[in-house]
Amino acid sequence: MKRAAIYMRVSTKNQEEEETIDNQKPELLERIKKDGNTLSPDCTYIDDGWPGTILERPGLDRMRADAGEKFDILYCYDRGRVARRFVYQEIVLDSLRAVDVEFSSLHDINGDSHEERLMGGVMGIFHEYERLKIT
Repeated sequence: MKRAAIYMRVSTKNQEEEETIDNQKPELLERIKKDGNTLSPDCTYIDDGWPGTILERPGLDRMRADAGEKFDILYCYDRGRVARRFVYQEIVLDSLRAVDVEFSSLHDINGDSHEERLMGGVMGIFHEYERLKIT
């Protein structure tokens, strides 16, 4: 059993009004339970109304500071929640790997092999493309 954390983010007022944070949480909690892990106390990190195009966000900053000390695996709805810029996704994921924290995306490819990381990265690029199309 691993100590788990969750990170959730929405950026636009429309997303906030549609309660997409509330939509993400049950799915994340279900996956933690299915994997046989447990959500660590005080390890729910939220950036409500923060764009994924900036790296400095209160919830993300707190999560990165706690990584490795308070939790061993981070669950996220998808890589686009971590960041909408591919390079920022990689910065965050590399910082998690540096402290031996696993990253689990519910809707992207996960894995430890070079091929799986590459395919996860390709999906991350599409999250950045999606943001560009939205704007």
